[in-house]
Amino acid sequence: MYESNLRFDYIHIVINCIINNHSILRLATMRLCKSIIVFLFLNSFLSLHGQDVDKRQLFGEWKANNQDSTYYKNDTITLFLDVNHKFQTNTCKLVQWRIGKKSFKKVNSFICTEPGRLNSSVRNEKLKLKNTDFGQTIVLSRQGVIFDKFKILQFKEQSVNRYPYEIKQLTVLRFDELSQNKLFNYVDSILFNVLGYEPSELDSTVYKPNLGTAVKKPKVLKIRDRQEQDLKPILIINGHIVENYEMLKEFLFVEAIDVQYLTKEDMGATSICGGRALNGVISMVLSKKKFKKVFRDFN
Repeated sequence: MYESNLRFDYIHIVINCIINNHSILRLATMRLCKSIIVFLFLNSFLSLHGQDVDKRQLFGEWKANNQDSTYYKNDTITLFLDVNHKFQTNTCKLVQWRIGKKSFKKVNSFICTEPGRLNSSVRNEKLKLKNTDFGQTIVLSRQGVIFDKFKILQFKEQSVNRYPYEIKQLTVLRFDELSQNKLFNYVDSILFNVLGYEPSELDSTVYKPNLGTAVKKPKVLKIRDRQEQDLKPILIINGHIVENYEMLKEFLFVEAIDVQYLTKEDMGATSICGGRALNGVISMVLSKKKFKKVFRDFN
């Protein structure tokens, strides 16, 4: 989701500490390692959040493409604060967010008719910005009832040599339902690309490499005279090794701050993470508050 060489180095050191030293370091070294993990994780966590958006920066009339109902169908939506934006799109349908100091209105706009048509609710609507431990969110309500929630992914301002001389872009991610298992399915797709797995009918947490469909031939760790076939990438969430991938079904996709797949080559020699990391590491940063509770329940 995000890229940073600095954070990549952090993850590298954290993985080094957790996997390579977990069972062999002496107590003093383990304490030092734990301190490094906490410090680097917090540093990485803060760098991911960036600077929050002030509501005053959102004042104005935002427009998003709604051709073929894309505004309502897509999870990720990009809105523009630019009076000329409607002339730069090949669509007749837009959704507008009209944001004022004490007012908000969501409007469906049809600009190809003569005259243009607008459609909006007559009920009172509000927009609220909220800060969470997984990012900043936008909550839209109508008569006190929430009808849409988004997580802010990106906010950009740009100066241009035309009116209005400054345009803004806001990219948001619509909240998913827990029953959709979007985060689990996203990680599942990473596993599929790495292993080309055939999931067990009895246990969805067991992934068997299928050499016929794998994007890259998965590496199999030999243990004496047998082969360990269920060799998933190591899953590390908020600095903790997580054995049970099913835990991801307890999280919304919007609660993921960062997800990265790191190959053995990315991390250096195999000895860095041992045999368990032959097929790489999936490193994630999730909502700290919720992860603490879920991790405790699963353990």
